[in-house]
Amino acid sequence: MQEYVGNPLLLGNLKFDLRLYILVTSIEPLRFYVCREGLARMAVVPYEKPHKSNFHKLNMHLTNYSLNKFSKDFVPNTDAHTDEECSKRSITTAFEQLREQYGDRFDEGAVWDRIQDMVAVTLSAIAPILLLHSAEHSSGLGFASRCFQVVGFDVLLDDQMEPHLLEINQHPSLQCDAPIDMLVKSEVLRP
Repeated sequence: MQEYVGNPLLLGNLKFDLRLYILVTSIEPLRFYVCREGLARMAVVPYEKPHKSNFHKLNMHLTNYSLNKFSKDFVPNTDAHTDEECSKRSITTAFEQLREQYGDRFDEGAVWDRIQDMVAVTLSAIAPILLLHSAEHSSGLGFASRCFQVVGFDVLLDDQMEPHLLEINQHPSLQCDAPIDMLVKSEVLRP
């Protein structure tokens, strides 16, 4: 269960979230890397503050790609290098658009610092679970210290540029449904 964030940062009047890819290389001590490329997943209906008359409009309030891709308002990505109007964009494109829309108010460095802090606190909190999981998969093999885990963090920014954790995916999809997926996910996997 989550608290609804009623003051989301909007991009062109649309609510969006960020799919971040985190590489965890060590749990004890905790060591992780945040990939600066990922996906911005857009709602497909312009946002309005929640009210009992619009709360049923899921494509306005939810940024879930699996749901929104079936909407008549979904804008598919056909070219990874022209994703500015698409319902799924690279974080690079989304952050460029946020700088254009919000000017100096959008401080990309500060946003990344806050995201990094949120990831560190979250991974520290779940470290015992990750450690147990890694031990289960490597028991008797003797190579746990050479393993790594890619974790997906879904993050929503509020209108004060504060990140809110929506969900963690232990096994984020690396499937490529669109050219933007290939561009972003190949960046995530590049050594």
